[in-house]
Amino acid sequence: MVKKVVKITMQRLVDALVWNCPQYTRDGAFSACNNGDGTKSNCVKEKCSHVHNIFRTMADIQEGKIVVY
Repeated sequence: MVKKVVKITMQRLVDALVWNCPQYTRDGAFSACNNGDGTKSNCVKEKCSHVHNIFRTMADIQEGKIVVY
């Protein structure tokens, strides 16, 4: 079985991990970024992430499933 390798640029990785949220909302203990299309993303203050599981993403990079250049 050949494992699939995804190549992304360093800038693309940075853009995916941290981006500014123009519609940040706080609801009790939860924070979210309203993406404008009915979906929400994870946020820490006004910084949001398109990556829902940063630990899995980092493991994929270490295992060579994602190649950053």
